[in-house]
Amino acid sequence: MADLHRSLRRKIRLRDILLMPVIHTGTRATLCYRISRICSQIRVLRAVGGLIRLFALLTTGAEISSHARIAPGLHLPHPNGVINYLSRYVRGGPFKNQQIKRVTSDVVEFHYFDHREKKQSSSNFTPDSFVASALEHVPPHRKQVIRYWGLYSGRRLASRNEARIILGQALEESDDEFLDWQGCLEKIGVKDQGCCKVCHEPLKVVMDLPRPRSRDP
Repeated sequence: MADLHRSLRRKIRLRDILLMPVIHTGTRATLCYRISRICSQIRVLRAVGGLIRLFALLTTGAEISSHARIAPGLHLPHPNGVINYLSRYVRGGPFKNQQIKRVTSDVVEFHYFDHREKKQSSSNFTPDSFVASALEHVPPHRKQVIRYWGLYSGRRLASRNEARIILGQALEESDDEFLDWQGCLEKIGVKDQGCCKVCHEPLKVVMDLPRPRSRDP
């Protein structure tokens, strides 16, 4: 009941108990988890619990292990919508080839679903403008688009090495050492960093540039 109350945020009625698991995928996934959790603790019902988890996965896209312990009040507003969108975007890019309906030397006809109008729409681009629109989804060179969190955060090196010790793995070395300009040139294979390649005169420091606060260009 706590799960249903968390989803509805109001007094629970009998019709809510009967209809919510049918019309709301999140409530159905939560209910299947609670039942499979109970079945997993009874030996003769473990197979039934496995079938219930399979039913939840096929009908809601949400897979919650029966070994997971989740306190009352679980609320899944959209158990698979965001993941499905991201997986399609990562796997297939910002658009599919089927969306390009017509291509000539002057016009590219592109079909798409307009989420504001809730209908299929189309737009005409010149070849150059279509390529420019597609390239807007390509991040700039060295632009950081993935940020690690949890154990893989950049500040959790000590915690990762503790986990590696427990698992019997080699320790991870820090790569945060700041190199001066001579070290950077040496790292890319440039020797004799103290002289100019053109005039062979010693290099002089003209000014110091502040260290950037981020990795963005």
